[in-house]
Amino acid sequence: MQFYKHPEISWTEWFSKACDTELGEFLHSKLESGTFIDVPCGLEDSSQKIIEIIQTFGICTYIEVDASAEVLGLRLKNPVRTTHGMTVHTHQADVLAYITGLDRSDEPKAIYISGLQPDKEFCKDPHNQSNIVVPYLQSLYKELERVCKAGDLVILNEASTLVSGLDEKTYAHIDPSIALLQHDFVLKRICPHGKVHVFESIAAL
Repeated sequence: MQFYKHPEISWTEWFSKACDTELGEFLHSKLESGTFIDVPCGLEDSSQKIIEIIQTFGICTYIEVDASAEVLGLRLKNPVRTTHGMTVHTHQADVLAYITGLDRSDEPKAIYISGLQPDKEFCKDPHNQSNIVVPYLQSLYKELERVCKAGDLVILNEASTLVSGLDEKTYAHIDPSIALLQHDFVLKRICPHGKVHVFESIAAL
């Protein structure tokens, strides 16, 4: 799937400001001693800022994933390390491919999807929308449902970017704010200005 390598604006700043609100306390209550999966994680500076934010949640394991070896850089040479008391794992993989390889685990977890945007030029072709982008997103939602047990979180920063470039009328149902509700998630938090959306799994045991 073709996505922008870099977001057009700073997602990390939005997430940081959101976590300075009641959201930070909520995430701590849900994720203490858990795992935070950052897909795609982006450049090292961005992931370092995320680590600084999530260490306040009591996270034990941080997993950073990106499709680009160039973006991951030297982190690939030291893929398992300890930072701020957390075990950090670095993986080079497509977002969907990585999530497809996960199993539903017992520890609390959040899957953080930030700055994942379909390529605008790619989406100008209706065939690419209907045959590549939409099936990719449908598979992504299905896999999020599969790997998340009740109480696990999916954090989108910002939700609307996942469907940017798609025909809004034809594919309104693909918007994550609608689609995730059909995959055993409920919307628990929308932070100021609607930038950060937190969904919680209500999957049956």
